[in-house]
Amino acid sequence: MKTNALLVFLTLILFVPNFLNRDINHNETFNHKERYIPELHAIKSINELEKIIDGITDEKGIKQTDPEYLLYVSYIISYRFFHGFSHWNLCQNWIAAVGEKISGIGLACKVQPDAIMKDDNAGCSQQALVMMEIFRRKKINYRKLGFPHHYTLLAQANGKWYFLDPDMEPVMTLQQREFSSWKGVAGNIKPFYLNKSTKAEVDAHLGGDTQLATIGPINEVPAKNLRLFQNITERLSKILFIIPLLVWYYRIKKTIIIDNPEASFSGYRLFPA
Repeated sequence: MKTNALLVFLTLILFVPNFLNRDINHNETFNHKERYIPELHAIKSINELEKIIDGITDEKGIKQTDPEYLLYVSYIISYRFFHGFSHWNLCQNWIAAVGEKISGIGLACKVQPDAIMKDDNAGCSQQALVMMEIFRRKKINYRKLGFPHHYTLLAQANGKWYFLDPDMEPVMTLQQREFSSWKGVAGNIKPFYLNKSTKAEVDAHLGGDTQLATIGPINEVPAKNLRLFQNITERLSKILFIIPLLVWYYRIKKTIIIDNPEASFSGYRLFPA
């Protein structure tokens, strides 16, 4: 009886989170310093974002091969999100959500661009993932760019690589964004961040003045393992409760058969009346 009660309890524990629309991991709020415009929350997918970007750049006569196109991609994404990691909540993927809560590792941080688009907030790496998806569709070369506590990217136009950061929003001209002008040295771009961040905040994200950025391969698709984990656990979260439920059902059925042997033979009376 205790085992059956435990199985029912376990079934409920695995089943109920699928109805809880709650993010149990750390959330940040809008600091009112970023470019974020709440009304742009209506843009809910990469397809919609792509149409908005292309509509604006077409109207301004900017070609997708122009470096200005890269800037508009970054600018519009910076208006779409405020800083703060977007997570899978309990009803979407409770295994990933609980896994991050217990381990402190970013298991519930979304890495699928369309999933990120469903939220108002996105971390630096998540905004970079959205940019990468746009560039991938436009066949624009990009490379991820990493600092000790910050993640962004370079994108290529007319044979030059340009620095883009929609999350921390540095104020830079196109020439200043050229990789050849700052050579991957953190100290060379730190002054451009001081319009919205303190020097201490910039140092904490980018590292020391001599810190060199880590540059990834051209057109790499990052976080493949985490994406696979989230895709699997998203499905498991919806069906895992079935296992203890089936065990409970089997035990109940077995108990009925033991207590009433005739119940195991449908329609056949093997015992005298």
